[in-house]
Amino acid sequence: MRDENAKPLLSLPIREIEMDRMDQRYVARVQWYLEQELRCSVTYLSERGKYLVRFPEGTVEETYRGQSTQWTHRTTIRFPGGETLQKYVSAPLNPTQRGQTMLSFPHGVLDGPEPPGQERRRRAV
Repeated sequence: MRDENAKPLLSLPIREIEMDRMDQRYVARVQWYLEQELRCSVTYLSERGKYLVRFPEGTVEETYRGQSTQWTHRTTIRFPGGETLQKYVSAPLNPTQRGQTMLSFPHGVLDGPEPPGQERRRRAV
């Protein structure tokens, strides 16, 4: 766990990431949170099986001491309003694999109620 008063070693603007596939039961909630709460844009890249997440102007990626290992690079994405998400980039375990990029989300996003408009769609199906 990082000290809340720690200063980043590096802080650089970030415009977008390609986030790897996520469990389908969370897609609507994560997309709603990113678009409505954090003002990102999310596009599914079907040919790659990834999500292109574009961040609002003023978003930075911060690197802190002691947050990464030889297998996982962890940084903090800080949004203009002060909200943060953790970004994880895992190294491939062998030459035939590729690394994965993921964001972690608050429990309320993943375990909370369906986003507005999603409940009606599911009932209609």
